[in-house]
Amino acid sequence: MQGDRIIGGLDIDTYTSAPLRVMRTAYLEAPPTRVFSVVSDHANADTWMPLVTQVNVSRGHADVRDGVGTIRYLHARFGYSLRQYVIAFNPPRLMAYSIEQDPIITQHVSVMYLESERYGGTMLYWQHYFNMSLMPFITVPLASILFDQSCAFGLRKLIGYFGGGMR
Repeated sequence: MQGDRIIGGLDIDTYTSAPLRVMRTAYLEAPPTRVFSVVSDHANADTWMPLVTQVNVSRGHADVRDGVGTIRYLHARFGYSLRQYVIAFNPPRLMAYSIEQDPIITQHVSVMYLESERYGGTMLYWQHYFNMSLMPFITVPLASILFDQSCAFGLRKLIGYFGGGMR
């Protein structure tokens, strides 16, 4: 899957030309429907996403609850906020979102892809594509580390909730 530009029917090139910078994978001991219900519940993202202290959700343009068109505002420690726009929503297999209106992170797309495992579990793949507008030779490696560690922390929280392990 690494390096693929089409994931679960979503063509990454439709939304960004940025390269894949971070990919994390976890096995979760729950079916995709249960896992998807947690990762797509934007209002409660602060229960498992690292550094997020508050979430505000706008569903005014969404086609379905928490689906395409949903905007979530993630407020983090130190006063930093991200505006994320849901660009793909295919329960219980795929959700993708883009960080928008950020002065430093550009052409961002994150994809959460869930595959059923034969014994009832789920493989969750979390990928981040992005570029940086400010001194990319320094900020891309630093942002890649931050995204990677944030994914690892978030997946460990999900593993604590469902059981499973990092892959």
